[in-house]
Amino acid sequence: DIILSIIRLFIVLVEYRSNILTLTLIEWLSCLLNFLATHLTSTTYVIYGDLIIDLLSKINKQFTPLSKEIVEILSRTSTSLIISANFLNQLKLWIQNTDDIRLAIFIIHLWESLAILLSRLIIRGHAKGNEILAVIEDAFIVSNYSIRSAAFTAWSSFMLHIHNFDDIDAHQLNNRLLKLFLTPFLSDSTSKSKSASISKCHAWITLISLYPKNINDIILPFLSFAFGNHISSKINSTTTAWWSECRQIGAQFIYDFLMKNIHCEYILTIAGDQILNYLFDSIVDQLLDYKINSTKIDDNSLWLISWNAYLNHLINIFKTNNLIHENQRVAINTCLLTRIEQLWIDSRIETRFLLKLFETFEQIGFPLAIETVLCDSSIRTKTLSAAQVHPSSSNHKS
Repeated sequence: DIILSIIRLFIVLVEYRSNILTLTLIEWLSCLLNFLATHLTSTTYVIYGDLIIDLLSKINKQFTPLSKEIVEILSRTSTSLIISANFLNQLKLWIQNTDDIRLAIFIIHLWESLAILLSRLIIRGHAKGNEILAVIEDAFIVSNYSIRSAAFTAWSSFMLHIHNFDDIDAHQLNNRLLKLFLTPFLSDSTSKSKSASISKCHAWITLISLYPKNINDIILPFLSFAFGNHISSKINSTTTAWWSECRQIGAQFIYDFLMKNIHCEYILTIAGDQILNYLFDSIVDQLLDYKINSTKIDDNSLWLISWNAYLNHLINIFKTNNLIHENQRVAINTCLLTRIEQLWIDSRIETRFLLKLFETFEQIGFPLAIETVLCDSSIRTKTLSAAQVHPSSSNHKS
């Protein structure tokens, strides 16, 4: 009871009277961390574990980033049991213990707080920083997917915190830290679990928010994962048997990307054809869902707004010839025509939806890729022409 009362007192002081603790920050923080290292067990965490996590989260909010001097003192193995090899190894063992999922998830939350608190060790590549990172590595590959899911959620918070440091230079952020942040995403460790895959998608969205212009390392790999292409042997982007929730996250990302990302047109000049493929994947998903759950076309639908936004961006890019390489222009035009033709012959898609897509061409005056059509064959020209004059009937399907 005394220990619980002391922890509660610290929580109140940190949240409402943090200035009282500032002058003795090193001393009481050292005592707290050493207490945690000596008293935390597989049974005592049930008693005061939640309070410890609450206290550490408030400490991180009020006092981090800690100064380099404080971190240096806290990282001395001779005085800090929290980073001793024995304690860190014990944390790893608890995370690996799939017989007690609650304990493993608690340790992941604890790791998140400690990693944020001592993040300067990790940023500097300090040996103890690497040992702290080693604790969470197994959480991404243990047999229990709830643990993997919790690990990605913790990793997302960890990335956000480090990225907000004011004294990290751009070179460090774009090289060593990017490599660190990407580590859990490189292997496919979640595909068999819907919840873990969703957590991975959300963590990926966080990473994209930190590096909104990184196409090849972050954005395209995320879209490949979100739409399930990493489990498909097909070359072209097609609808695959994959978690629909992940595909919905991908569709929402494309919408946000086209509507809110200030780097959108720059990215489209480099990977416009690949983004377009995923846009069509999301359109197919949403149209099939629309067919089942709605009888009326909503102009505010995610798929329609995204489609209109993409074409408007494309017009802006095409109007300025030097913005985009000719190969990318041709790739976008080819993708556009190929995927529209696929939609047109897809018996699952109702004609009324297709006509809504074609209306955008007329409304914004989008120039269809005549040079690509002529270089390919007349079949696509006939297909597009037929689509544009097709009778608009809700009972008539392609």
